[in-house]
Amino acid sequence: MRQLHQFDEVFDSQETFRIILEAMANPTRILSVKKAADKLYGDHKAMLAVAMTLLDNETTFCVCGDAALKEQITLLTHAKESPAAEAEFVFVTKDEKLAADIEDFMCGTLEDPHKSATVIVEITEEKEKHLVFCGPGIKDCVEINTAKQVDELIGKAIGGVLFIDEAYALAEAGDAGREAVETILTAMVDHKEDTVFIFAGYPAEMRNFLEMNPGIPSRIGYTFRFEDYDTEELIKIFKKQMEESGFVVTEEVYPKLRDIMEYFCEMPKFGNGRFVEQLISRIIANRSEREYTKGDYNRIEACDIPEIGELIETNTTGLRLQDPKKISEESRRRTAYHELGHAIAIYELHSAMELPPFASAQAFATASPMP
Repeated sequence: MRQLHQFDEVFDSQETFRIILEAMANPTRILSVKKAADKLYGDHKAMLAVAMTLLDNETTFCVCGDAALKEQITLLTHAKESPAAEAEFVFVTKDEKLAADIEDFMCGTLEDPHKSATVIVEITEEKEKHLVFCGPGIKDCVEINTAKQVDELIGKAIGGVLFIDEAYALAEAGDAGREAVETILTAMVDHKEDTVFIFAGYPAEMRNFLEMNPGIPSRIGYTFRFEDYDTEELIKIFKKQMEESGFVVTEEVYPKLRDIMEYFCEMPKFGNGRFVEQLISRIIANRSEREYTKGDYNRIEACDIPEIGELIETNTTGLRLQDPKKISEESRRRTAYHELGHAIAIYELHSAMELPPFASAQAFATASPMP
């Protein structure tokens, strides 16, 4: 089951955990774990992402609702299923059952709040548009309304800039996303003279955003594409982040680091600056496993840098990558001969048919399947 998803149990769990902590520290603030959840499969991807972040083989859980989710959580986390009254984590897939079940859950006290169960509730898109929150950390009751929130954000941006990062998420948010886009489009017409609207995101995903409403492309005046960082720029980012974190990096680190950057920065779905952050997390984890003293605890050496093969094993792009160290000279030679054969065949075909180089190559690719 673990091989059937692309959820990275180190990097994606860390990112999801930070989002959960921020949400718990800011009651009523709506945050998204969609980026990590989309790497999982099934009908309850967000709940699975939370489960894989919070649960392990020493925790207990209960699922109220879909039995399929219970099986997935067990397989992916090895957590122990327990009755609702004894479970540390309760997943409710049908929110209409919550009122009936909540009295059965573990309940702590003011002195021992940690003895309470953590309840994760899944809600439908329709109910997501209009929510009311109340409880500890929330003064009185707070009403959350999608359209109302969008109106408030636009109101604050009037006369300035409304910047929407990862705008493509609106295309994936169902009816609530469509409603938000319609509200934004209206504002773009009403305030085209005094407000700048910026939509940002990855190129492929942004195409889906542009296609979700025919009014979007016609209202966007300029499109800017920012190229990915190259190897040297990524190394500069690495240096800056390590210095800001208080680490001292030895010179022996950089040749190995450069090899990693050169290998991965050419890959589709490369994480760009985020890849550097993930790599730094991996390096710090490796450093923590070595012995250290008060004088060298923050010293990063070449042995702390993971091998390309190790990074390939945990890559979450879904690509089938090959460790360059495992490619033999014989394999390299065979590949070179293979490509040389293609070049000769194209040249001979060009000469025989008296075609321009591009046309002959196209004809060869169409008429002659590669061995």
